[in-house]
Amino acid sequence: DLWGVWHNDPNTPLVYRDPQQFYAQTYLTSALRRLLSDVLGVMDGGHGDRVLQLRTPFGGGKTHSLIALYHVARYRADLASMDMLRDLPDPGECAVAAVQCEKLDARTGFWATEDLHIHTLWGVIAYQLGGEAAYDYVRESDDYYTAPGGDTIRALLRDLGKPVLILLDEVLNHVEAAQTVEVGNSTLGRQIMLFLKNLTEEVKGTHNAALVYSLQASAGEAVGAANLLTELDHLVSRVDAKREPVTGSEVVCVVQRRLFKNLGDERAIQQVAA
Repeated sequence: DLWGVWHNDPNTPLVYRDPQQFYAQTYLTSALRRLLSDVLGVMDGGHGDRVLQLRTPFGGGKTHSLIALYHVARYRADLASMDMLRDLPDPGECAVAAVQCEKLDARTGFWATEDLHIHTLWGVIAYQLGGEAAYDYVRESDDYYTAPGGDTIRALLRDLGKPVLILLDEVLNHVEAAQTVEVGNSTLGRQIMLFLKNLTEEVKGTHNAALVYSLQASAGEAVGAANLLTELDHLVSRVDAKREPVTGSEVVCVVQRRLFKNLGDERAIQQVAA
């Protein structure tokens, strides 16, 4: 639950909320290591894809990968002693937004504080990146449920003054729910799609920002929202900008690391296998 991790919700297991526990029980697949390296690299000013899509079947590691990115970007200093992360790029202090989109109610929004009611995805992202000062950049757009333009997003990303990472999980569900909310002659769903297109273009034009979002793997998993799935899929055009965090035989290694502190006596293993 990416939302629970960002909120440090006690109902979310500590193994996901605590960066060191999380990585201690994470098997770093070759694809996940490449994802971490590439994202941190572009945030550190390197070249590469700044907008990446995670596209795997249900249970294929999408949310786990987003949490991995969240922790390594936000708590890198706390993870400095972990050998598995030592050779990854280090962009320094980062501004991070992490939204479990299906948890963001399209009609009721999100109460950030007792006095601040945020209505939209762009409002939540801005607030997470830099508090109320960052939210002020999109406050009017949030109040009127209209997508902020590229100039506004560019100014926000620039003025944060640090590397930026935006993580969005299960975007499709939120967009589909927002299709039922009317905004003038449009819908909130269409405004979100406009925002995502503007956001991806502005992130691509930066030197220190990255956006990683997850999608269902097929129209079947999208519960009939095939057209929306296609539109969201096209936010990234390059094939290698679509990543699968877990593939092939590494699934076994993931399960082993998650369930067992060690795999026992090698002779016993060979005897059982025989």
